[in-house]
Amino acid sequence: MSSTKHIGIVIPLLRRGGGAENVCSWLVRELARAGWQTNTITFWRRDNEYAIPGERYVIPLARFALVNMVRRAHYLARLAKKQQLTTLLSFTEEANAATLLARWFGYRGHLVVAVRNNPDVRSWWSRFFIRHTYRLADVVVANSREMATMLREKYALGDRVRCINNPIDVIAAQKAAAMPLELDVVAESFIFLTIGRMIEQKAQANLLRAFAAAAREQALAELWILGAGVLDQQLKRLAVTLSITDQVRFLGVQENVYPYLKRANCFVFTSRFEGFPNVLGEALALDIPVVATDCYTGVRELLDPKLGHEAITYPHKGEYGTLVAVPVESFYDARPLTKEEEQLSQVMNEAVRTHGESVRARPGGERVRALDPQTIFAEWQTVLAS
Repeated sequence: MSSTKHIGIVIPLLRRGGGAENVCSWLVRELARAGWQTNTITFWRRDNEYAIPGERYVIPLARFALVNMVRRAHYLARLAKKQQLTTLLSFTEEANAATLLARWFGYRGHLVVAVRNNPDVRSWWSRFFIRHTYRLADVVVANSREMATMLREKYALGDRVRCINNPIDVIAAQKAAAMPLELDVVAESFIFLTIGRMIEQKAQANLLRAFAAAAREQALAELWILGAGVLDQQLKRLAVTLSITDQVRFLGVQENVYPYLKRANCFVFTSRFEGFPNVLGEALALDIPVVATDCYTGVRELLDPKLGHEAITYPHKGEYGTLVAVPVESFYDARPLTKEEEQLSQVMNEAVRTHGESVRARPGGERVRALDPQTIFAEWQTVLAS
């Protein structure tokens, strides 16, 4: 790729742990290796950021949200002119809004916006904005097949939509998993593992309640939770309320999650909605049995790619993992389980009883080899150089 290609990549944050941030930082590094001049623009700076090459900018904030959006758009248009940016690429809706509005301030280069999460769960204003302003982009990139279909049809974005899945490096995952796990573990323990930010979207409260019911019958079952977030203390208090503190480990954010995945007997994913869940792909890369909520979008595409949009009976044994119903509400007490939690608890109970055989499917590595980073990067280069 010619070094004359100058690109601006816009994302609110580059903090470690976020799915969009992970993919964005990977793409910046790959573009730099391929000869692009990279300019990364964020709205905030944090201590725990991904390391990236190239120029880095932070847009100053104003007091009001609307003023911020206009200021960001104006800043991007001026920066694009000064740095002679041939392409602007943005990740997430907040950054997409500013990037699209840079058209109003004179940006006429190639403009690509990346949608990373299900737009249907956002406010009516966000959905209106997507439907009526994303057509200003030359390309709209969805990270899952279902989301691409939604954007083309429901949001009337048509042929400008492209689907590019997130990359999963199976070889790198296997190497990272070989690192020692510095954690005392009883050899006979059956480990359930989940990874994700502690926010309502990830529904860890429902997982804790389901696990508590299963743990009453399975004394050797453990649940490991990796991640951090605003619900950290609430979830820890819930574990106390449910009397499962001896069987639940809150392990925080880990730089290398793969040794934990390698030791786990089953990966459990309980999101209410997603885009294309990276952690699910990472679990599949190590051939770990997977149980996941059938949330829209991305999960069916990973665990049962031949399955369409038809209704199914839960639990559903997919080609690469087991699908369960999505929890509809979080509870932080010991009231009776919802039907979705009861179903998940039964699946977890059976998994322990059968030593994982009840949820074991085809090796997940087969599925995610198609998401090799070189293949995914080639798709990005095609979109960005158009």
